[in-house]
Amino acid sequence: MVRDDWGYMQILNPVISALNHQDGHEICFVGEEAFHDLSQVDATANKLLEDAIAEDKSVEWFAKYHVPKPSA
Repeated sequence: MVRDDWGYMQILNPVISALNHQDGHEICFVGEEAFHDLSQVDATANKLLEDAIAEDKSVEWFAKYHVPKPSA
């Protein structure tokens, strides 16, 4: 990690370069090949998400505190 004269932080990686300013804004630069690699659809993502939601016990938490659980 390198801090430049303006307070920007650079994270240097062969795949991704990121600029992170002190105010919390971040800009990432990714090459075309890395973009395509990082943009692949995970066929198991929906099931993994649904399983994690089912296992997080949030239904019990909302019931305990008498708060309606929002839905997406």
